[in-house]
Amino acid sequence: MDNGLNLEGYVIVYPGTGPIQDGAKAHNCIILKDDTENGDIYIVPICSFHDGADKTLLLDQQTPALSLKRKSYLAYYAGKKVSRKATFIKIHSGELKHFGPIPRDLFDKMIAGVRESDETEPWFAKAF
Repeated sequence: MDNGLNLEGYVIVYPGTGPIQDGAKAHNCIILKDDTENGDIYIVPICSFHDGADKTLLLDQQTPALSLKRKSYLAYYAGKKVSRKATFIKIHSGELKHFGPIPRDLFDKMIAGVRESDETEPWFAKAF
């Protein structure tokens, strides 16, 4: 079904990644790991910057391939593991939009941030 495509570094608009007050909202997320062996995809949402934001990796409007409208950050604390199969089904049906991949140097910084951030959940960091 996925033709062997590896989605690491792709941007995906994923529902249910919104803030506490609007949890159903979809954010642009980065696929940090496409674990084909276990059938999982690890994603982290890109969120609008605010005073209490995780400053491990800040992004701005000039960040390549992200088309951001405002200063943002990678919300490592909100990392999720989702079904690879279900993600591909949703992509093929048009339910999920995807873009990407992002430039490799930016992707490498995002991966490094998983361990650098004090806000990454231990179970999520362990996958890397």
